[in-house]
Amino acid sequence: MRELRGLAIAQNCKIEKENEKTWRVPSQSFPRNFYFVKTNGFGAVCNCPDHIKNHCKCKHIFAVEFIVTQTLNEKGEVIAQEIEK
Repeated sequence: MRELRGLAIAQNCKIEKENEKTWRVPSQSFPRNFYFVKTNGFGAVCNCPDHIKNHCKCKHIFAVEFIVTQTLNEKGEVIAQEIEK
């Protein structure tokens, strides 16, 4: 269910890249609120109540995963690239 909700967020909402490792994802319940997903290319954390309480991959993390691909540069470092909508 979280994955489907994440897909809906990715398809219908504007997810903004804050910096190299952080994405700003809008709340579905409160449109003026945002959650922050931080990723290192191998895992992610979110400051939403679901992720904090249940320590699971929340819909916000799924949303970011849907819009980002991960590639390696010539040094073997992980690079996130946003997929065009």
